[in-house]
Amino acid sequence: FNKEADFRSSVFKERAVLRNIIFNNEVDFSDSTFDGLAIFSDSTFSSDIDFRSSVFNKEAIFSELVFEGLAVFDESVFNKEADFRNTTFNKEANFRSSVFEKANFRNTVFKELAVFGDSLFNKEAIFRNSKFEWANFKNAVFKELAIFDESVFNKEAVFRNSKFNKEADFRGTTFNKEADFRSSVFKGKAIFRNSKFIKDVDFN
Repeated sequence: FNKEADFRSSVFKERAVLRNIIFNNEVDFSDSTFDGLAIFSDSTFSSDIDFRSSVFNKEAIFSELVFEGLAVFDESVFNKEADFRNTTFNKEANFRSSVFEKANFRNTVFKELAVFGDSLFNKEAIFRNSKFEWANFKNAVFKELAIFDESVFNKEAVFRNSKFNKEADFRGTTFNKEADFRSSVFKGKAIFRNSKFIKDVDFN
């Protein structure tokens, strides 16, 4: 795709396969519905991509992918697994107020701000061995296991007022700047074994 691609408010009733594709310009999938499997793996988005308010009723596969521009997924709903393993976000990644049935961001790299504030994770939220610059999980709710082990937060990590209903695993995680867990609730086991807090950490 060498020009802008406008898929706004589209409905994909069956499988949508956009694997190994280079999008050289802006792409807009906002307010779209994917009733079948959505596969975007191994593709490159060279400019901004907009999936805001989209609904994925089957697995959404964005693994092994590069987002060169702004990636907007705010207020999206993932009713099956959202697979972003081994993906790189070179600009801001915005998932604010999104709903995840299961989220897999293992080995994902966020080179600018990663926004998951006000999001709901109904099942496992996996961010194992991921790398963040600025991370905003303010007011996020993790209903099941939340896994951040061996991850690195290079700038401020904000989990203020977040709720962890089950185990929260931050073992071996590195916080190179401030870590803000103010007013957060840990209802299950909270594991920070072998973690490194280089600057202030606040759990008040």
